Amino acid sequence: MSEIYVVGLKEKTNIQSIFVNEIIFKDFFINLDDFSNIIFTSKNAIKSCIQNNLNLKNKKIFCIGEKTAEYLKKINLEAFYTGKTAHAKDFKNEILQLLKYEKCIYFRAKEIISDLDDFLIKNNIDLTSVIAYENIRLKTPLDNNFIPFNKKLKNDDILIFLAPSGVRDFLYHFKFIPTNIISIGKSTQNELKKNNINSITPNYPSLENCLNLAYSLKS
Repeated sequence: MSEIYVVGLKEKTNIQSIFVNEIIFKDFFINLDDFSNIIFTSKNAIKSCIQNNLNLKNKKIFCIGEKTAEYLKKINLEAFYTGKTAHAKDFKNEILQLLKYEKCIYFRAKEIISDLDDFLIKNNIDLTSVIAYENIRLKTPLDNNFIPFNKKLKNDDILIFLAPSGVRDFLYHFKFIPTNIISIGKSTQNELKKNNINSITPNYPSLENCLNLAYSLKS
């Protein structure tokens, strides 16, 4: 019987997972009094800001998608704008006019696929970009119990990739990849294509939708 595995950056859950990398939050100090708008494209960036004791209240917060906006609500904050598709390519165009004439700050990962910051700067947005966190490859893939992953993947297993970094780090460790591959969004799908791996994506990029898609493929 086929098994479903989530690959990438997830906290410990009851979903079968293969952890190939981890998040390292950066230390920084920013005076947010100088900025009107804050841009988040991931929950990890928000978590990094909280860890660095930044006060995010009374700011216009722009979130790339619903999951990031939902995380804000958990810490009693509201998104001023939430992206319609959760894809950076669309998000940057959606927010462009909303950012005009005000100072903006974008908290991001060290390595990003999107050109969101370059695009906004080229379109005369007063933007400061801050590296809030970094993805680090684990020396050994781990399972849900955070012990070395020792299960043998089968051809009919289903892998769900949540980020381009997960693709790169999985392929660093594993030479075999099953037939059924799901990517959470376009950037992850493009990273798989670079390695000649086909994948399918849900209509909206979320873990829940990926899992529903995986269950529909399960044999």
